[in-house]
Amino acid sequence: MQTVEDITYLFDSRKKTAVPYRYLNETATEVNIPSSVYHKRIDYQITELGERLFENHQYITKVTIPEGVSTIGNFCFASCPSLTAVALPGTIKRIGSESFRGCHNLTIINLPEGLVSIGWYSFGHTKIKSIQFPSTVSIIGGAAFWYAEVEEVSFSKGLYQIGSQAFYGSRI
Repeated sequence: MQTVEDITYLFDSRKKTAVPYRYLNETATEVNIPSSVYHKRIDYQITELGERLFENHQYITKVTIPEGVSTIGNFCFASCPSLTAVALPGTIKRIGSESFRGCHNLTIINLPEGLVSIGWYSFGHTKIKSIQFPSTVSIIGGAAFWYAEVEEVSFSKGLYQIGSQAFYGSRI
C-alpha cells in the first residue's frame, strides 16, 4: 500500500493496476478519481474502487469516477450522508453490496449501458426516486433499494434475477 495525493492504493505491479483503498481527506466535498496513478516510474490504471473507499465521509457531495473503472467495491460510498451526485462511467459492470447504502441525499443515479449486476442493499436508504435499468443489467440484488424513495422503475428485457425484497419499503 502507498498513499498518493490523499488516496491510499493497493498496487499490482504484474497487471499494472491500482485499487484506491482509502480516501484520507476528511473535509473534501468534491472528488475526481484519477484514471491512473503514477508510482515508482510506472503508470498504474485504476480499474476498480476498493471496498469502503469513502465509507463514512461526512462532507463528500459529488464524486466523478473515470472511464476504465469496472467495479465499485462493497460499502464503497456507504454512509456518506452529503453525497448527492455520482457520475458513473460507461465501463462500470458491477456495483458491489451496500455501495451507496445510507447516502441519504443521493437523489439521482444514472446506470450506464454495460452494467451487469447491482449488489445486495446497494442503494438502501437513499432518495432515488426514479431508476431506469439498462438492457445489460441481469441481476438486481436482494434489498438493493431497501427503503429508497423509488416511485418509478423501468426494467429491461435482459433482467434475469431480482433478489428478495429488492424494493422493500420504497414507494412502488
